[in-house]
Amino acid sequence: MPAHAPETDILNELVVEYLDYHGFKNTLSVFSAEAALTCTSSSLSTRPNIRPRQEISGDLQLETRAFPPD
Repeated sequence: MPAHAPETDILNELVVEYLDYHGFKNTLSVFSAEAALTCTSSSLSTRPNIRPRQEISGDLQLETRAFPPD
């Protein structure tokens, strides 16, 4: 896989968050494989390479209290 900018990791995490939130398990499986992510379950807590929503929103300087935790 070619080298990429750090922003790419954040974008990938956002896509994973979106797919997981909406229950797109098959799409998430394909995306994870193509993005070389380590994802073995649909639960974000079991994905070591995917950071929690609070960390991602911090990198993007988003106010987390505006979004529900789930």
